[in-house]
Amino acid sequence: MTNIASDLLIPAVLGAHYTGSYIYDTRYFGNIGRNALWANSVSIQAVSRNTNLMRSKIVNENAGPCTEEFLYQAAVGLMNHCVSGAESSIQPRSAAGKYPNHITPVECWWCGEVFKACAGMTRKKANEIANVLIPKYEDRLYDPPKGKSNRECFDFSTFTPTKEYQDIYNKVKQECIDLGIPLNPASSW
Repeated sequence: MTNIASDLLIPAVLGAHYTGSYIYDTRYFGNIGRNALWANSVSIQAVSRNTNLMRSKIVNENAGPCTEEFLYQAAVGLMNHCVSGAESSIQPRSAAGKYPNHITPVECWWCGEVFKACAGMTRKKANEIANVLIPKYEDRLYDPPKGKSNRECFDFSTFTPTKEYQDIYNKVKQECIDLGIPLNPASSW
């Protein structure tokens, strides 16, 4: 309920035209577990159904770059926010923002692609997909993979991910497509 109150009070108190507040599960510093996903979903839907406020939400992935877990976490979180009524999402936050240089353009591309692809998806379909993807990472929420630094998994001279990261990305992307997220099957690079 505090998330709903925050979304309502930010415009009233600060005169903002755009609001954003977030639910985190501080046990693993993220919001991609079942409890936080549900709480974010309910709060976004409540404000979306009953106001005309524009909201931006954040998915706090706790797995790092060059891991399947990051891509699954982002896909579930962004899909949840999109189908619940969030207008935008500030992304990504790979490795929960704990490590320097643990973000690459790949995570940014993935987050934008997933959020956009989920526009128009039903909550029922999103729930079906989430029920398949969440088990792929939830056993590691309290001990997420750190992943690799940006220099270890992305070539900034050619602006492309390493072969290892491309393979991980393409595998997870195809899984998401097969489950029903209408992503473009072509790679982003």
